[in-house]
Amino acid sequence: MPAEWVFSRQASSTTFQLETNIESFSIKVNDSWCSAQVQDAGTGKQKKLVVNVQEYDARKEDGSYSCDPPRKTTFRITGGGVFDRTLTVIQNTHVEFSLPSLQYIGYDFYLFVEADDVSVDVPVSVNCYSWSAKTDATWLTVSCKDHSTLTVRSSARAYGAARQGLVTVFDEADQRNNFTFVVADKDATLTGNDYDYGDGSEWD
Repeated sequence: MPAEWVFSRQASSTTFQLETNIESFSIKVNDSWCSAQVQDAGTGKQKKLVVNVQEYDARKEDGSYSCDPPRKTTFRITGGGVFDRTLTVIQNTHVEFSLPSLQYIGYDFYLFVEADDVSVDVPVSVNCYSWSAKTDATWLTVSCKDHSTLTVRSSARAYGAARQGLVTVFDEADQRNNFTFVVADKDATLTGNDYDYGDGSEWD
């Protein structure tokens, strides 16, 4: 049994398989939105711990979703005078991602990086308990520096055209809650002097 378990906002349950010779258990749950029971799972020493959560549908007064933080509760399960464990249950509500430093162009969010080997910290605002990130580009690596920072690192471009790759930031409890943006590197061969067209006096 893990020390904690994270649920998405929907009403749901999860089951932990137990192998024990203890016949009966006592469970004390602190909040009404979470419940737990130990049930027989067959013959012999097989039992199962079933943890249930109600839907966490946080909304504002006007009915729109509220970006509330995850809710958390704990319960204690004891048995036979020898088993004593505590499980922390976390549940997200409606998940919202915000990456305010990105540029919105057309229909996509963009992060522009240099064509050299660089590392960029991107601020992330999100109300889920834990999140991660992935990319479809081999020239990019992404990692969670902390709960409010995504680190994007690019490899140097030796030659060729500018590159683009997709990065997806996602809720670890439910990957359907995600935010996708484009990372594009700049043209390494151009500088400000390359755009010097003179005073324009000889233009047609």
